[in-house]
Amino acid sequence: MSARDVQAPEIIGGFCLTKDMANGNQLGPWLVTADEVGNPFSLAVSVTVDGAPRFQGSTAEISHTVEAMFDWLGLICPLTPGTVMGMGTIPDCTGMDNDDFLDPGAEITISIENLGTLCCRFAEPKRLLPSRWPLRPALQKYHA
Repeated sequence: MSARDVQAPEIIGGFCLTKDMANGNQLGPWLVTADEVGNPFSLAVSVTVDGAPRFQGSTAEISHTVEAMFDWLGLICPLTPGTVMGMGTIPDCTGMDNDDFLDPGAEITISIENLGTLCCRFAEPKRLLPSRWPLRPALQKYHA
């Protein structure tokens, strides 16, 4: 998941570091081996928010190759054994693409064939920092 309102200034450069935020990345509770996955670029993907379908597609729709990701990230941060990297967003699978942002309390479920399902809920923030995005009514109470 990404904080697109925080990420906006970085989008110009392509790959973004704002996906790596405290408590913003989820893994597990298990990992699978390569033989259990099959072709990682041919897996069905579905996303729901509060139980409503938001996306159905495939990892075949990912825009960048693994090699391109390693080349870029290797320029800006050390890549050591055990480093975990996400492959980015499948096109047309973001609220930013569809002006459909999530509010605190939303439950997001992402299922990827052969990998499993990850479910998380956005916590209520204590306070939000100013953003270049228009302030949505659901977030007003979190701004000082």
